[in-house]
Amino acid sequence: MNKKVLSGSIIFALLLSLNNAFASDIAWEAGAKRGWIMKVYDPKTTVKELPECVEKLPVVERENKHFAKIHYQHVKRGQTTIAEIPEGMQLNIDDEVEVFPGNCDAGKFARVVKVLSAKH
Repeated sequence: MNKKVLSGSIIFALLLSLNNAFASDIAWEAGAKRGWIMKVYDPKTTVKELPECVEKLPVVERENKHFAKIHYQHVKRGQTTIAEIPEGMQLNIDDEVEVFPGNCDAGKFARVVKVLSAKH
């Protein structure tokens, strides 16, 4: 392959990946991450299916709320977090979201700020 074509392809790929990383107005500097919805928990979800930290909430605190399990990248490792879905926001599996990760076990749910790309 021609060296110019190869180096041009590499430069194009790098620019494209940089563009994708910064295309969305994600508040990276504030700790936001790009995440993907893995599971949605609604009031009809059985207690056995809920993450332990949600299950521990008093029934009155969780009965009218929706939660989501979200996968995101942190450095080179994949992480998951549990978020309370804001009222009025509709999320589905595989939706891409801006999320501020939390620590569910410590009682701090992640915060979903916006949907970046809806899959359904």
